[in-house]
Amino acid sequence: NEQDIIVNNSITIPNVCTNALLSIGSTQEAVDTNDICIMTEANNSNFGDNKVRPILLGGHNTKSLKRLYNANINDVITVRYNSVNYMYKIIYSNECTSDGKRLYDIDSGTNMLDFSYEQESIYIYTCYGQNNWLVKAIEI
Repeated sequence: NEQDIIVNNSITIPNVCTNALLSIGSTQEAVDTNDICIMTEANNSNFGDNKVRPILLGGHNTKSLKRLYNANINDVITVRYNSVNYMYKIIYSNECTSDGKRLYDIDSGTNMLDFSYEQESIYIYTCYGQNNWLVKAIEI
């Protein structure tokens, strides 16, 4: 089954995207040019570097992340990066407002970028209406 084949340097998020290309780049030009960017300059972390910091991913809502709001709690995200598979369980998916440095849950006002976990986690965000949509997932 073609959909079951995981392409290298890609991410699959149930109900959102399949085999979306992951590229490294924190600049606006990188985000404009590529599909989903690994924002290594923003958080100094990447897949397989054995750092427990969150890995930040971002992209435009006109590309693969246009349906990020369909991501559900407990869905499993699959990442294939540098020929290694990583699996993450979604623990948060909601609209957030931003002050340019932080993302605040639209309902509770909690800064969603301040949480830390004992295992690797990923944060995925895109624009949503006048705000942003954020998905957080922990490695399983």
